[in-house]
Amino acid sequence: MTDFDRMKEILEKQKQKHINDGPLPVSIRKDWIDRCISSLIKYQNEIADTISEDFGHRSKESSLLSDVAGSITSLKNGKRKHR
Repeated sequence: MTDFDRMKEILEKQKQKHINDGPLPVSIRKDWIDRCISSLIKYQNEIADTISEDFGHRSKESSLLSDVAGSITSLKNGKRKHR
């Protein structure tokens, strides 16, 4: 089995579980968003350094602003819309 086939299989299992169980409670989704934000803050320098290495020409500050802070803003907006 290829990596692609394994990924498809895992995604199909996740999809079926979501269909069978329904969406997660808002409290759990908000908790996961908070955890994601915390991880982005905790590892912001590592994330920015890795992105800079991958692109080769991108400044760390640019990655911190657009990728890390931008993601945090989107997550906070998403959390605010959950009721």
